Amino acid sequence: MSDQTDCTGARPKLHALRHAFAVNCLVRWYREGLNPNDLLPDLVTYMGHVDLTSTQVYLRTTPELRSLASQRFHDYAFPKHPGKEVEDDQS
Repeated sequence: MSDQTDCTGARPKLHALRHAFAVNCLVRWYREGLNPNDLLPDLVTYMGHVDLTSTQVYLRTTPELRSLASQRFHDYAFPKHPGKEVEDDQS
């Protein structure tokens, strides 16, 4: 087995992979337009936990996740109304 380290000289740890997996699931769900709240129970089970509290330890905010969640909230708070632009142009 090779002696692989990251740029800081640290070796990868299983715990860090679990963090990355959990966060990447959230990012993927946001990108796919899915509701993460609906899918969290699946993540809990997949990670071998009994409840969400145990899985929350692995969830961290990243710039990309923050951006995706912010855009999702913006789209919810300020929905686009189809056809509204057309109505405005005809008046």
